[in-house]
Amino acid sequence: MPCCFTQRYSVAREMPRAWAAGPGCQRWRTRASSRAWRSGLANALKPQLVQLFSDAALVNRQMLEDMLKYKRLEGVDTALVIRGEADAIIPASHAQGLSAEVHVLPEQAHMLQMEAAEAVNTLLLDFLERH
Repeated sequence: MPCCFTQRYSVAREMPRAWAAGPGCQRWRTRASSRAWRSGLANALKPQLVQLFSDAALVNRQMLEDMLKYKRLEGVDTALVIRGEADAIIPASHAQGLSAEVHVLPEQAHMLQMEAAEAVNTLLLDFLERH
């Protein structure tokens, strides 16, 4: 995987050529602009994502790109909440009063689906079998 400098250099090198190519190269200009925008947004997102993990090394370039593509599901009736006991982002009080099955994993932070994947998957499978 190329380093961040290589990716930035590639985008910076590509953009002037895209604009100089004239109106016939709209797709190239759009791709170059989109890559530059995503790259800048991913770099801005990284400090916030690092705060979500106990192990900051898990926040890599691929994760940042994937986060920018993520879409939320709306209108889900049956809910399962799995939270980390050491979550510094969302307080435990946010799960109180929810019409949901709530599980708290000890010694886990906000990104427990990655750091405690086996426990989370077990809870998910059990929940899905029952619903």
